[in-house]
Amino acid sequence: MQFTLNDLWQSAPLLTVTATGLLALLVEGAGKGKPIRVYWISLAGLAVAAGFSLQNLGPEVPLFSNSIVGGGYASYFNLLFLSSALFSIILSKAYLERLDVERGEFYILILFSTLGMMLMAAATDLIVIFLGIELMSVCLYVLAGFMRKKMIANESSLKYFLLGAFATGFLLYGIALIYGSAGTTNLKLISQAFPRLVENSLFLIGAGMLVIAFSFKVAAVPFHMWAPDVYEGAPTTMSAFMSTGAKAAAFAAFVSVFLRTFEVAGTKLGEIVAIVAAASMIIGNVSAIAQNNLKRMLAYSSIAHAGYMLSGIAAGNVEGERGILFYLA
Repeated sequence: MQFTLNDLWQSAPLLTVTATGLLALLVEGAGKGKPIRVYWISLAGLAVAAGFSLQNLGPEVPLFSNSIVGGGYASYFNLLFLSSALFSIILSKAYLERLDVERGEFYILILFSTLGMMLMAAATDLIVIFLGIELMSVCLYVLAGFMRKKMIANESSLKYFLLGAFATGFLLYGIALIYGSAGTTNLKLISQAFPRLVENSLFLIGAGMLVIAFSFKVAAVPFHMWAPDVYEGAPTTMSAFMSTGAKAAAFAAFVSVFLRTFEVAGTKLGEIVAIVAAASMIIGNVSAIAQNNLKRMLAYSSIAHAGYMLSGIAAGNVEGERGILFYLA
């Protein structure tokens, strides 16, 4: 793979968060019991990455042999992820100190989960999307059960991990079927071949499996059952982080594949997404009314919001994409 200095400049937000995470790991390993250092390093690194993202706002630029893109779409989502991570870290410090569970690795996990989110938004290849999803998810599994002395936290983390592994299986199998029918995992090449592929049953099965995997990540009906339990058991600041940053990252990948690559309007795929969207809106709102726990109510509310945004994907046009991006902001 060949790359230029422009590739490095455009990918500066990704590289900055990576370097910050590695530096924080070294500092945490060298100075046990002093999470304050990791806290300030994390804040500084995220702020610098946000500055680079602002500088890179502009036309999209293919990077690293067209495996990711910089600018435009990616920079917009980077600012969402970095803002969410910054606020989560700032709000978490006093919260963790009060519960006497503050550890430097908490901030490090947020950094690497943010890196996974940024990869998902920048990806122009299904394999890169998979890597981003797994990097984000593994960190969130640990963060969900960070208060390990609480039974409800352990339960939520285990449930999130097991169901996440189930969704990962669908994602990988779907990617394999799409690769088998299209001969590539590059989204641009798949987009060019889509008129031919839409008649291929193998491709449609693979795309359907991607719908299942992404629906799990955005907590859409009927793949939403993990969300109320995980949000309830996770630290409060992590519930907020998962309902903002993680959900935005899942929609970034969802839009990249099903709006920017597949022309789902008027196809069976579009109909399936529309049904999932309608079910999420109805079940999410009705279930939220019956809750007497605030975090569970917010979880069901986020399921309904996922339905609203999925309706933009079902529309399958530029207005749908713009509506989703505006809604996430």
